[in-house]
Amino acid sequence: MLYIPIGGYTGSSTRTELAARIIAICANGPVHIGTDSKAFMDKAHGIMHRIRHHRGGRINYKVVYDGDLWEHFEKAVKTKGVHAIRITKVQGHVTQEQVDSKQYRAVDKRGNDKADEAADVGSALYGKDVIDTARFLLWGRWFGDTLVDLGEALGQRLWTPFWARHVPGAYFGAKSVPASAAQNNYPKR
Repeated sequence: MLYIPIGGYTGSSTRTELAARIIAICANGPVHIGTDSKAFMDKAHGIMHRIRHHRGGRINYKVVYDGDLWEHFEKAVKTKGVHAIRITKVQGHVTQEQVDSKQYRAVDKRGNDKADEAADVGSALYGKDVIDTARFLLWGRWFGDTLVDLGEALGQRLWTPFWARHVPGAYFGAKSVPASAAQNNYPKR
């Protein structure tokens, strides 16, 4: 089993999956990759389709999320040959009962369980404190986004991120800033 903490500004599951798939593509011979990540599969199929049909020019991977690894992925696919790589979707977190009832294949369950085990070992390399902090920050982001969405639905500002507290109209969610927000004319509470 191969595991390592993946560097970069983000530590997303797609980034980790992408790094593992680049390594898999570098193996000798044709490669069949099973993934439970729709985000990875869709992006990978798009790149492979573009290579297979000689479509489009060069992608500026500097402005693409996880572009550093997607650029390596594209180079690996071109080097191996797009026809030597197959990527299929497998269901994640399958139970043995689902395999016994023939809903999912046992080989897919074993592969996904091994990948999850390697991910757990790899994330443990960062240490419990880092993992707990990341979970806390992720929960805080979800909580803040939920309050922003609720505030937008109610037409009020319920929560403002720390970085935007002293910048009038700097943040009102992902949508456009209403005129009242830009003027900072909120009712006093």
